[in-house]
Amino acid sequence: TFLCSGIGRGDVSHWDFLLERYINSNNANEKVNIMTALSCSSEIWILERYLEMALNEESGVRKQDGYRVIVGVSRNIVGRYVAWNWIRQNWGALSAYYDTAISSSVGRIITAVAADFNTEFELSELQAFISDHEDELGSAARVANQMVEGAKSNIDWMSQHYQTIVSWLGINLPGDSYML
Repeated sequence: TFLCSGIGRGDVSHWDFLLERYINSNNANEKVNIMTALSCSSEIWILERYLEMALNEESGVRKQDGYRVIVGVSRNIVGRYVAWNWIRQNWGALSAYYDTAISSSVGRIITAVAADFNTEFELSELQAFISDHEDELGSAARVANQMVEGAKSNIDWMSQHYQTIVSWLGINLPGDSYML
């Protein structure tokens, strides 16, 4: 979207301006659109600041919307690993804030951050996370285990097709017009 592109190319002053619009808006649809756009920053420190806001209603991000922040950042190509690392580092606060025993938000968060995992390293990190927090995952445990199965499928797909795609791109795209 236009807002996402602007935030992705903008600096902190643009981000802060849009955050102020979010805080002062009374329109639910506008708030959702702005929340999504705020996650489009290409600055890691801004994304980390935004993630911290998801755990603090005084920041202006309502508790019921905090998961949108984490999901949005995890869908950003720059923010994907920022979100995953932040989740693991802040798991205690995150699971307490969202009450993992009953919250579907944590399941949405895990789905968003792990849906594209496609390496053995990412799979092992996910499995270690689940193992370390098995008792705390609550209703998100089923989703987390589904993400393990999804990562395994992604790894299998990559092992079967990655080189074929790289070869095809090398033949069909001129020069250095692709980066893999």
